[in-house]
Amino acid sequence: MVIVVLLVTWWYWSSNHRSRLPVPVATTDQIAWPDQTVVSAEFDFTAKPYKILLVPGHDLVSRGGFFKELTEEQVARELARVIAKELKADGRFEVITTRDYDTGEYTEEFQQYFSSAEVQILSFRRTVRQAMDQLLKTGAITATEPAVDHNYAPNQTAFILYGINKWANDNEVDLALHLHFNDYPRELKDHIGKYQGFAIYIPERQFTNATSSKIAGDSLAAALGRVSPPSNFPLEADVIIETQDLIAVGSHNSQTHPALLVEYGYIYESKYYLLARREKFLPILAEATYRGLVDYFSKSK
Repeated sequence: MVIVVLLVTWWYWSSNHRSRLPVPVATTDQIAWPDQTVVSAEFDFTAKPYKILLVPGHDLVSRGGFFKELTEEQVARELARVIAKELKADGRFEVITTRDYDTGEYTEEFQQYFSSAEVQILSFRRTVRQAMDQLLKTGAITATEPAVDHNYAPNQTAFILYGINKWANDNEVDLALHLHFNDYPRELKDHIGKYQGFAIYIPERQFTNATSSKIAGDSLAAALGRVSPPSNFPLEADVIIETQDLIAVGSHNSQTHPALLVEYGYIYESKYYLLARREKFLPILAEATYRGLVDYFSKSK
């Protein structure tokens, strides 16, 4: 009788708690990636490597979303580090990052740029806004409502983002990749939220850099979809979301190159929040990102 009671108790506990247990994370060699031998052979740009700008989301002043002690700016630069490693190992990419992977500070190059080019950045910001106002007045571009509302960027954050856009334009980067992790308002911030999965924000289709960004977004979404579920937040159901409002992807038509802002997942997901799982999963995300970029550049060459 005691054994039966124990068995019933175990079954009840197991059925009610099994879904709360951590799900094992696959390693990179367990992902069934398509054979890229042909793509790699055709993807040849020995004359000049493609220039990738990695922008780990937020910074030490504005840290973004958080869950308990983990901040978005921290996990974004952890991921940026392993993506950079994948791209550099390939040998066909030049990788520039806006922030130091260890300290979180802006790199010396960007610190100096924000300081020495302050007047030019502010002028660039005014100019693109004025140009956009004119395009809207003439009907060359039609204003659209954002699919998802985002927090308003404080003035200093906006200055930095427009500065990054100007630097990327002036230095003719081939793609800017902004790395973020999502969050969702809830009463108790130390409780796990109900949404998960990735989404990719791209410039709205009327913008100068829209077509190339859409192709890049499609390639990246296909690769990330092999290792992570798409967002189940209803407003992100399209996964690839056009926007006129995010400075990172070129609000006011301020970028001349492909630009993507990737929300890789929700920061309270256990594969990010739990250190042991994050250390295993970030390399998987990095490889998926790398393969998505290779696919894009092989199509756009």
